[in-house]
Amino acid sequence: MKHVPFFLILFMLLFTVASFGLLTQLTEEGEKVKYVKNQEAPANCVEVGIVSSGFIQLNMSENELMKQLRNKTANLGGNFLVVESVEASDATFKGKGTAYKCQ
Repeated sequence: MKHVPFFLILFMLLFTVASFGLLTQLTEEGEKVKYVKNQEAPANCVEVGIVSSGFIQLNMSENELMKQLRNKTANLGGNFLVVESVEASDATFKGKGTAYKCQ
């Protein structure tokens, strides 16, 4: 029985993880989520939870991260997101924010 070289398995794993980010679509509910960066939520909003996301992806934009955060906000029943941090380095993107339900 032949053994697959470790580096080949590692490459396939990283490629699979990297490709997964391409599958993110903004949901219908996620499209309705408005967001701001490092600002306060409007006074008529109630916090519904914390959202975070991260992925490894070559040639990826911050837009992909925002889609993931907006979808997660919608999944919590929110319609407004305050993005508190976005970190990007080489092929890694991470973000965190607070989800709100606004009237």
